[in-house]
Amino acid sequence: MDDIARNWINGEWVTSDRVSESLDPATGRSLGRYADAGEHEARAAVAAAKAAFEHSLWSRDRQLRSRALREMAELFDTHAAELSRMISQENGKLLAEADFESHSAGQTLSGALAGRSLSSSTANCGRFVSERLPHEHTVERERPGKWDGRGL
Repeated sequence: MDDIARNWINGEWVTSDRVSESLDPATGRSLGRYADAGEHEARAAVAAAKAAFEHSLWSRDRQLRSRALREMAELFDTHAAELSRMISQENGKLLAEADFESHSAGQTLSGALAGRSLSSSTANCGRFVSERLPHEHTVERERPGKWDGRGL
């Protein structure tokens, strides 16, 4: 059971009735196995989250929530390179795309902590359009027209 990635629900690691295998789409090589959660696990996770919100300091202590988000942002930033490799392997994304995704996570959380909205902290992200060509390269070009920062 230790070689299976499990789900964190209600303060403990839990498995599922179903175990699936994560495959590298480029090679077909197994990257590992995971507890493939279903409705039962989703309901348990939602119930645990709701209970934690209603019966703990989480709902009343802004500083607690802020510290948790700051710690998450720091961990995303610290492990961005490792996360990029994992995203690229598991999803088949180009490393540059995975890098953008993993580096954006910490920045988005930091922006939320600073009181900036998602649209303002990622305003320049929508300025470029990615196009996948048949030979799997990505071409980026500036989006035509005036960019107003309100989304795609």
